[in-house]
Formats: sequence, C-alpha cells, structure tokens
Amino acid sequence: MQIASVLCPVDFSEHSDRALAVGLGLASAFGAHVTVLAVNDALLDAAARAAGRSDVLARQTQDELRALLQRHQALDGSPWTVPAVSVQVGDPAEVIVATAGDYKSDVIVMGTEGLGGPKKFLLGSTTERVLRMAASPVLAVPAGPSRVRHGAEGIELRIGRVLVAVDVEHPLGESVAAAGMLARRFRVPVQMLAVVPESGARGAWKDTAAAAADERRTRAKAALDALVPRLGEGVEVDVEVRAGRPADQITQAAAERGCGLIVMGSGTRHRPGTTAYRVLCQADVPVLAVPAAG
Repeated sequence: MQIASVLCPVDFSEHSDRALAVGLGLASAFGAHVTVLAVNDALLDAAARAAGRSDVLARQTQDELRALLQRHQALDGSPWTVPAVSVQVGDPAEVIVATAGDYKSDVIVMGTEGLGGPKKFLLGSTTERVLRMAASPVLAVPAGPSRVRHGAEGIELRIGRVLVAVDVEHPLGESVAAAGMLARRFRVPVQMLAVVPESGARGAWKDTAAAAADERRTRAKAALDALVPRLGEGVEVDVEVRAGRPADQITQAAAERGCGLIVMGSGTRHRPGTTAYRVLCQADVPVLAVPAAG
C-alpha cells in the first residue's frame, strides 16, 4: 500500500469536518494529493434544473467547499497545497466509490456519522456501503477524541500506536503491510492482535474444551508470528492473542494499549455485518479497513 492520493468525501457536518482534518493530516504525512468531494442530492439537482438554475447548486456547493478548506488552512502555520474540489450528483456511496476509481485514490477518508437533509447524506449508512463496495482502503473516522494537531509545522496526525487485527483463519497480509507502513511513517509501535473463540463448555466437557482453546491460542500465536515480517524492517511490534467476541476484544485492546488507529481487513461484499463494520461502530479511534488484493 502506498498513499499518494487521498479522497475526502464531506457533507459539511461536524463529523465529516473531523474526518477531513484526519484526511488532511494523513496526506500531509505522506505528501499526498487530496481531493475533497461533495455529493449533491439527485432530486434537489433535478429541481434546480427544472427551475432553470442547474448551475446554481453546484456553484454554491463549490463555494462551501472552498470556505471549508479556508477554515482548515487558517489553523495551520505552514504553506498549503490547496486540495482539489469535486462536486457531483447521485447516490453518495456509488459516487464516492466511482470517484475513488477515477482519481486512483489510495485511501478514502470519511466520517462514520452525518446529518440528514436535502444537501447532506447519512454517512453512517453511506460508510457501510462504501466499505462493502470500495476497492481502495477506507479510513473511517468516528466522533471520538481529536487525533489532529495544528501548529507552526502544519497539520499533524497523532496516532500513538497502531493496532492491526488479524483473522488467523483468513489472514490478510495487505492489512499487516499497511499497518507497518503507517507505523514507520509515524514512528510508532504496532500491536498485532488475534481473537479466538471463548470456550463455553461446562461439566464433563470443560477440560476438553479448555485444551481445545489452548490449542487455538497456540495456532493463532504462530500465525501472528509468521505475519510479523510483513510489517517490514524497523517496526516495534507486540503480539497478543485474546479470547472472546472479535469486535469487543479489538476495541478493548485498542483502548488498553493506547492505540490511535485500528487496521484490519474489510471483509467482502458477500459477508454482511463484517467484524470491520462492527469495530467501526464501537471504536472511538479511526479504523482503516483494507480490502484483499484483487
């Protein structure tokens, strides 16, 4: 994974504004190009066209995008490369995914919540659909503590430690490599985590179940150790195996270990209710969902 192009969809809500700041911080760290996208409602656009004002809505949205970027620029103390802006019409998730393909975006950065209304879209449901549809990694930013600092050196993204969650039954090397790349860039350690099922057996089967649980932990630890080289050289890493519900354990580990970013596989379009989406709903730190290559 490389980060040379970042796509930031916004709906002018507080949530998407927070996500935009994270996107700008990520782009600043990698020297990446940024495109800020707004999607106008198709019915509202049709009404404007019927009234003979087809260009007014797009122009107004472009003005709002520029004003939004000027507010972010005013917070920074270093020269800016002004992001590109794009205003389009249609279904938000479909437009976001198509735009990411057109711009060859390496990552899509968006909020997990939004406000409703004729010019806004619900980033909650939209984020879920983008996660299912996108070929690019999606960095979903919740309404948690701010991870961005503005200063004389410009905008800085602070992530503390990266947690990479691994499904040892279907390990995704791309997510581990992405975590290593981010850890090296931000000079932070990696917490590598696997979660195995808990044993609920009682009575006569208790000892047998406990032995099976120990075997699962041993296999999971071996699988994590085998993936450590995918992080790349020079990355400090701690490997851990937990038992329980994956989403619960992942978010709990991130909080306990002081992780400011969770990296994991995004699953597939054919797996509704993926662990990645459940983590995204629970976590108060950004979640980078990485799709499998191909």
